[in-house]
Amino acid sequence: MKQQLRIFLIETKIDGKVVSDFEFILGDQRDESRERTEYSLEGDFDFDAKLYVLEPSTNTPVWADFLRDSVVPALELADTVSHSAVLLIHTGGHYFALTFGAGRYMLKPNSIVRRFGLRTALNIIYPRSLKLDSDEFEASRLRDVHTRCVDFNTLNTRRQFSRRAEFERFGVDIDRDFLHAVTGTPTKQAMWGANLSGAHSLSLKIDVAVGDLGMVCRRCLKAYRKTDYKKMGFEWIDHIKPLEDAIMRERLDTQLVASLGSGAVDKIYMSPPGIIEWEDQPQFQFSTEAVGADKHDDLDLDVYLQSIEQNPQARLNIETIKNHQVEMYTDGGPQPRSHWPVYRCVVAELVESGTTYVLYDGQYFSVDRGFYQAMKADLGRIPEFASTLPDSRIDISTEREMTEGVYNEAAAASSPDSLLMDKKTVTMDDRPTPIEVCDIFTTGGDFIHVKRKLSSSSLSHLFNQGTVSAELFRESVAYRLAVRAKLEEAEQDRADTTGDQSFVGKFSGALDAAKDVTPADYTVVYAIVADWGSRSFVEALPFFSMLTLRQQVKSLKRMGYRVAYSQVKAPAKTH
Repeated sequence: MKQQLRIFLIETKIDGKVVSDFEFILGDQRDESRERTEYSLEGDFDFDAKLYVLEPSTNTPVWADFLRDSVVPALELADTVSHSAVLLIHTGGHYFALTFGAGRYMLKPNSIVRRFGLRTALNIIYPRSLKLDSDEFEASRLRDVHTRCVDFNTLNTRRQFSRRAEFERFGVDIDRDFLHAVTGTPTKQAMWGANLSGAHSLSLKIDVAVGDLGMVCRRCLKAYRKTDYKKMGFEWIDHIKPLEDAIMRERLDTQLVASLGSGAVDKIYMSPPGIIEWEDQPQFQFSTEAVGADKHDDLDLDVYLQSIEQNPQARLNIETIKNHQVEMYTDGGPQPRSHWPVYRCVVAELVESGTTYVLYDGQYFSVDRGFYQAMKADLGRIPEFASTLPDSRIDISTEREMTEGVYNEAAAASSPDSLLMDKKTVTMDDRPTPIEVCDIFTTGGDFIHVKRKLSSSSLSHLFNQGTVSAELFRESVAYRLAVRAKLEEAEQDRADTTGDQSFVGKFSGALDAAKDVTPADYTVVYAIVADWGSRSFVEALPFFSMLTLRQQVKSLKRMGYRVAYSQVKAPAKTH
């Protein structure tokens, strides 16, 4: 009989302590009213094991309460039942967890080896024995690929084909995307089943008896340890690879807590650690918030930090960050549908001893130095904008630094060859979101896009904004006509403000919107207003912003545009 198995490899140490028994792997019970029962396996097996089963939870469907008083006859429904179990196995010197139902949540949050399933699956689906140049090689090996484009607004993408397909058809950007999970067809189906999936766990459906589970776990460990995936075109997944150095992880945790405590969070934000079914209208709440507090539509780091400040019993240290929970509620239900440690939801970029590290999904990843240097070299070839934009300064009316809007007005007004286009968006019939043409346009054909601060959220928007506008300007007559109309509107505004009618037609006159444009005649300029200190443009960019910028620059150059940057000086902060 075929059995569906979901297998996790357990870390050799959890919270710095060596795993020496099954109980140590289990997490604290969130609902103490549900009894956890331990079972031993009966039989002479070549492995040790314990089965833990959590008393099932019962819930009345939320929709039943909504409809109950409005239907006849009386609505009588059995409660829904949720089962959770985990079989812990010790064999070959390692611990494994086979989870059933919601058994994954019975484990300690940081107990599993991240990407164990992904690496194992790739080695099984693409074994080195496959000859890529052989006539017998079948390139169509994958059915499902799940990637994450990590940024301030993380993009989770899951692509499926109805039949097996080549990896290249899934549209993965190997310079930008994290490969999170794959589903594909093994070459040895008698051993591994018709299909298997790998992410943090390995999921497969095979003919197996309970007495065979030790052998299956050892076989999975052997596959995990192979490096076939590197020889078969997947070496790039190690550009950003899990950090195994426990001492370095502790140092990074210390730096993370210090940054959160001091408010230095430009490179720290929050994101759910997986694909969310938004059609279920999920809302989020932190365990540190007061009972009855409003739930939130998005995860927000500021909300979490504020909840700690307002809770006299809450503390901010690495232990509490790992114990505090993010609870996700759906369909208006009173019980959370899912929950994760806050630590798993924090995305952070940290630098230690010259190496960049990323905290994501509860795991530190080290950025390969060769990959990082190559990316810096690519971005270092972006030229600086030939014209000088004015510095930002203190706004006399507010005694604070200029807002982005005020700066754009001042920068455009500083030159007769610059035109203010800030807030003059274009609406297209086939685009639900208004398009920002640029913030400043020049007679030299420069689309200048301006953003304040070096935070990932600001820069992600900036870099994408430039590409979207440029692509439409090249491809769409309707967009160019709309842009010309906005230029004419801005020219009239400038003429009315200055009393100089020569501005009318000065910028729009050269644009024949009905004709194809030559992108090489235009430059997309990314202008960032910040306190740069002695840092260069590339040195100051957050890691994920560097990834985004490189991707957008490649796109712009493929379209034929020139690209430049401008470092606009902001007033230095005083303390």
